[in-house]
This record gives sequence, C-alpha cells and structure tokens, in this order.
Amino acid sequence: MILITIPDGRLCAEPRINDLPSGARVANVRVASNYRVKDGEEWVSEGMFFDAALYRGVDTLATYFTKGSPIVIFGQLQEREWTDRDGNPRKSLEIARADWAFPPKSAEDGRQATPATEPRAKVQPQMAATTSAPAGDDGIPW
Repeated sequence: MILITIPDGRLCAEPRINDLPSGARVANVRVASNYRVKDGEEWVSEGMFFDAALYRGVDTLATYFTKGSPIVIFGQLQEREWTDRDGNPRKSLEIARADWAFPPKSAEDGRQATPATEPRAKVQPQMAATTSAPAGDDGIPW
C-alpha cells in the first residue's frame, strides 16, 4: 500500500457528483499535479494525472471547486487495469479511499501566508502578574 498526498493539485474538470443507490453522494475528480525534472541544462515541467472518488464533503466540494481550482488530495494510491471499447488493455492511477482539503493559504493570492512559507512572529515574554500579598523578610511575595 502506498499512501499519497498531492499538496499542489488542480482539478482538470468540474467535479462529477453522483448519487449512489445507498443514498450517499460521491464526487469523482481528476487532478493534475506538476513536477520539474532536469532535461540537460534546463528544468522542464511535466504533469501527472490522478483520478479520485471523494465521499466526504461532497456538497462543499461542489460549491467551492471548479475546473482549475487548487486542491489537496490524499489517500491510497492504486493502479487500475481495464479494457477500452476497442478491446485494448489500459491502466490508470487512482487514489482510493481518497479525502480532500482546501489548499493552504498563500501570499501569492493576497491572503495570509502559511507558517511553512513565512517564519513565525517572535513572541515577547510576558511579565507574570504579581499579587498584592505583603513580602516576607526576604522580599519574596510567596
């Protein structure tokens, strides 16, 4: 079993929402993720595509995500083999038992940067509150 997280995926099309006979809803999505490889002296961008069936948060997914929307997908990676209409064997990568999350906020789109891209602000130590109890012989208030 290979667990996979696609932190920088984008939807290739609108999510397809289907109602199952059990009454549950499922969103089928295709996600593209780019990665860079070195080709001689140049870095080139290549893509990888994944299919995922999402069962949780289907209504939220349908409301906020459209083609091209960034999304975080995670689940178990598996290869599926099937035969097309012409009888040719095909393979595809799927993310089984998939779940999703909103992408982290980034400085590029005008929102607050995530802690991973921006160092945390230094916190100044606070002075402890003192009580009004009278000090003893040695000046310590407790």
